[in-house]
Amino acid sequence: MTEIANDIDPILKSVVIDKSPDAVFRFFVDHMSEWWPLEESCDATDNKPLARIVFPREIGQEIRGEYADGTGFVIGRLRHFEEPRRILFTWHWGWEPTEATEVEVSFTAEGSATRLDLVHRGWEKLGARGPKERRDHEGGWDLIIGELFRAWCAAKK
Repeated sequence: MTEIANDIDPILKSVVIDKSPDAVFRFFVDHMSEWWPLEESCDATDNKPLARIVFPREIGQEIRGEYADGTGFVIGRLRHFEEPRRILFTWHWGWEPTEATEVEVSFTAEGSATRLDLVHRGWEKLGARGPKERRDHEGGWDLIIGELFRAWCAAKK
């Protein structure tokens, strides 16, 4: 019998970026392939680096990781799109869609800057794998949001 993990705390990440919410939102959605670590990102079944991440602007559409040859895989699906305040999407990078977790990103003005808050929840859907996947993703979001995205935004004029 599979062990079910209950009440796994969500991942909570916040970063303040010295740009407007409009700019930070656009950077996150429209330029993901420019700041995401594509060379280090692959699907669990393929061991080749991504060429791009396609992030949609219409609810229900797929978020896709694509290789240089145009093939790829589904990372998740957009569930809410409120420009420039909030996005919500499912996340199942390397997992079955039935095990999708949920990522919510909000963009809040703080003076002339923007506070980006990321919440990644739903680890219980992964059963016994939930706690380990949560730990792994905690460090991943630290790198991706706390370092790479923040640095990429800071370099933009």
